[in-house]
Amino acid sequence: MPFLKPLSLVPNIRALTLACTCLAGSAAAIDIVDEFDSPNLDTTVWESSGPKSYVIADGVLTWQADAGNWGTGELGTVDTFFLPPVGETTTIEWTLGPGQITNDTGRSIRYQVGIHSANQGGNRREHWHNSTGGLWYDIDNIANANPSTVAGNLRGANDTKEPSSNANDLGFQQINWNWQTENKVIRLDLTDTGFTWFEDGVQMLTSVWTSLELDAEFANGYRVFAIGMNFDQGRGTTSLDRVSITNAGEPPAAIKSFSSSVAEATAGDEFTLNWEVDSTAGVFIDQGVGNVDANTTDGQGQVQVTAPAVEEITIVTYLLTTTVNGERATRSVQVKVHPPLRYFTDDFFDDFFRFFFHFFAFLTLFPFAFRVFVLVLWRPLRPLRTLCDPFLQIVLRLQVRGHHLELFRTAREAVARVRVSESCQLPSCPPIPVVLSDLVHSIVKPDRGRQRC
Repeated sequence: MPFLKPLSLVPNIRALTLACTCLAGSAAAIDIVDEFDSPNLDTTVWESSGPKSYVIADGVLTWQADAGNWGTGELGTVDTFFLPPVGETTTIEWTLGPGQITNDTGRSIRYQVGIHSANQGGNRREHWHNSTGGLWYDIDNIANANPSTVAGNLRGANDTKEPSSNANDLGFQQINWNWQTENKVIRLDLTDTGFTWFEDGVQMLTSVWTSLELDAEFANGYRVFAIGMNFDQGRGTTSLDRVSITNAGEPPAAIKSFSSSVAEATAGDEFTLNWEVDSTAGVFIDQGVGNVDANTTDGQGQVQVTAPAVEEITIVTYLLTTTVNGERATRSVQVKVHPPLRYFTDDFFDDFFRFFFHFFAFLTLFPFAFRVFVLVLWRPLRPLRTLCDPFLQIVLRLQVRGHHLELFRTAREAVARVRVSESCQLPSCPPIPVVLSDLVHSIVKPDRGRQRC
């Protein structure tokens, strides 16, 4: 299709505009404007998620005062954008609409806007959940007691951030906004070297990517998002009047895709890297993989790689580089690599065996005491022992990919169960190595064990 010049952005435009701009000597760029003029969300532009419901009316998207504590309504772009080339700037503007508090808890409603790494899987746009990097303006100080001002933190994070934790605090910002009746424009400018935040054209913060150690986080692009949210037990409505993205970068033409068959692996595991590139390109992958031209046919290729040895959970970045007529392009993919299985026992395990070793050694050395123990104590106490079985447990804890696997042994059963943290998603029980039977074979018999999640 022919390329179009970007449309002028004026306040009375009520339409969604998609345009690709090509200027002589510069890379292709994308412009998007959505003023929510249709009663239905344009699903070619936005993905919607979160428990909050929304309605679109009179050119405003409003998240309702429903859902539970910390409930969110989230919009994220379907498309992935890239940082602009040298000398150019991408501008993203969010026009936040009015809010209304229905259950006032002091801090009751919340807005978040920003960008997150396209490496992020699932609905993890909110900075607390994110673990692949991004930039956020988290406006969480909104209260009926202050109808003319709001405040919040500018935040940023790279791919070392753990989920269920706050992103780095880049500065607390208070802004004047009659949030019950007026709109507020928040703007983010992106360049190849850094970023700048504005509110109504007034600069709030400027910084460089290297200050956050953001390097490969946006190599596969970023997505733009907006969130309306309950603050804990607070309830209320939040709204979005307009979003515009101007001069957003497209992916390098020489590389169409680069992906991994797994998001996580254990050291020594094998997995596959896949790519689709220009059919005339030379292809190279770092991390010891090397030149993979022989693995590429008509621009499509794959290679088996082995997860490297690590001592702790490590994010490993594989960088694919193509060369066409002397011009280079890069794309990266990340895999979280876990150390091999380690196991440890708690103190009770050691104390248990130490006590019984000494006790039965005593009985062996003094046969008369053994007879007294069996006849006078052990047999008469059988009903009590049966009653106490559930509480007399031997515990072996195994550490598997950051989660704890516990083996419990009583006189009646040997069971294994997995304790999984809130942020973990484990599709099924991992295989239970017969470690306990090797250690205490006289007490735990593998054929009596069973597995339970």
